[in-house]
Amino acid sequence: MVQALEAFQRPEPFPDPGVHALAWVHWEATIGTGVRIGPHVSVDRGAHIGDNFVLQPGVRIHAGVVVG
Repeated sequence: MVQALEAFQRPEPFPDPGVHALAWVHWEATIGTGVRIGPHVSVDRGAHIGDNFVLQPGVRIHAGVVVG
């Protein structure tokens, strides 16, 4: 049953390019080009988000974390 449901489940759409108005990004975080940051995302001090990376709604990136 799980495999059947997964086969018909639509993938989650990507957030629009840029930083959503309801997201919070610390001014000391580094954001690459082509990044998509969804609503209710928080990116803490010193974090680095690489180019073309997608953060879906509700994600939290802690201080000093490097992704992408």
